[in-house]
Amino acid sequence: AQRLRSQLYLTLQASLGHAKHAVLRAWAAYAGEAMRIAAVEQQLVSSVADAEERLEQLREVACSRERSLSDMLRTRTYGIVRAQCARKLSVALMMWAEVSRDRRREAGSRLKLLTAAADSASELY
Repeated sequence: AQRLRSQLYLTLQASLGHAKHAVLRAWAAYAGEAMRIAAVEQQLVSSVADAEERLEQLREVACSRERSLSDMLRTRTYGIVRAQCARKLSVALMMWAEVSRDRRREAGSRLKLLTAAADSASELY
């Protein structure tokens, strides 16, 4: 009976040792997994912060480029409008020059006719 008790005691001690060892391994695995999860969470938080910072930088660049392109478009638009106005003005000046030239010719022709009429009228008197 004593021997049986000793074997039972040793068996219980071994089982208890195995159980303690299994609990320790399970706790270590859980602690390791918890640390990995915490590291991944920290990495995600850091990635989100970096992404938000990069997004803000991209927004600033986009606003700057939008202003630059808007200014460039406005400048080109004003240039096109000025060119169109200059073209219309040159066409108007050319038309005015033609009309003025034609009127001068007509005035010259009228003067010649009047002069000829006056000469012929003076010859009669």
